Amino acid sequence: VTEQLRRVAPGVLQAQLLRADATLAAGDHATALDAYGRAVQLAPDRADVQFNAAGVLASQRQFDKAEAGYRRVLELEPSHADARQDLAALYANWGEQLSASGQPAEALARFEQAIELRPDWSQVVYAAANSAQQAKDVAAAIRLYERYLELADDVRPSGTVLWSGSSPEALAGTSHYQLAMLLWQ
Repeated sequence: VTEQLRRVAPGVLQAQLLRADATLAAGDHATALDAYGRAVQLAPDRADVQFNAAGVLASQRQFDKAEAGYRRVLELEPSHADARQDLAALYANWGEQLSASGQPAEALARFEQAIELRPDWSQVVYAAANSAQQAKDVAAAIRLYERYLELADDVRPSGTVLWSGSSPEALAGTSHYQLAMLLWQ
């Protein structure tokens, strides 16, 4: 985008943002992405434009591009809480997709990126632990299951003691069982 176009950009930018919002509301994601892409070119230093574009990219599961957009928002505004939250959600969704496609090591990497941004997100810690176990990364699985148990006290069956006398039947299906099986190997 030339400097001359940037000088007249406020009107053009506003038109692109209106076009993006209208087409997104109508469910036309392709046109919305095009309009947001043009808006980002016109206003590369506006966090709000970057944020909205990244959100549409994320909704279309264009993970690489959405990640770049959210990271740009955080470069422009390091305290942008919504961008941080949405980037964590992006990594969690990316991890779920990788896990579902049989790529547990790659899924684990994405889940850990989500955890870095939201360390107390127990569901993602649990998903990461499962991916680590599937990837046969026992040390990471144990660390993550232990972290999950710290975060999710409410998942502990009442009266259940993990290390002395708990039967596998009493713990089956819980993270206690998964952690115990890893430690007993």
